[in-house]
Formats: sequence, structure tokens, C-alpha cells
Amino acid sequence: MDYPEVVTSRKVEHPVFQATGGTVINIDNNSHLM
Repeated sequence: MDYPEVVTSRKVEHPVFQATGGTVINIDNNSHLM
């Protein structure tokens, strides 16, 4: 139940995600790993 909530929050914070189609999410994930 927490999973979908986090995704929504991320989408709102990263409106570019919709424009690229999921590329921003990948970059964000890499940054978090670093």
C-alpha cells in the first residue's frame, strides 16, 4: 500500500518523468544508490 503512494509522490515531484517516459526515474534511482 505504501508502494503506490511513493510512486505518486515521486511523479508529482518529478513532472518531467511523464515527458521523458520513465528516464528521470532511472537517473533518480542511480543517484539514490550513490
